[in-house]
Amino acid sequence: METPGYKARKELIIDPSTGQLIGEREILLEDQGSIPAGSAVCWTAVTTSVVDSAP
Repeated sequence: METPGYKARKELIIDPSTGQLIGEREILLEDQGSIPAGSAVCWTAVTTSVVDSAP
């Protein structure tokens, strides 16, 4: 994937025991200034829960 200004890969993070999506991250494919290739530059955590009713 190419993002304007830098090359990065987006990764989905899956919990191996449940198969649920638990996050995402963006990893640099090339050095970007002082940030080396392989560094995570963006990330998100996903949480889920079960409820008895909708809001």
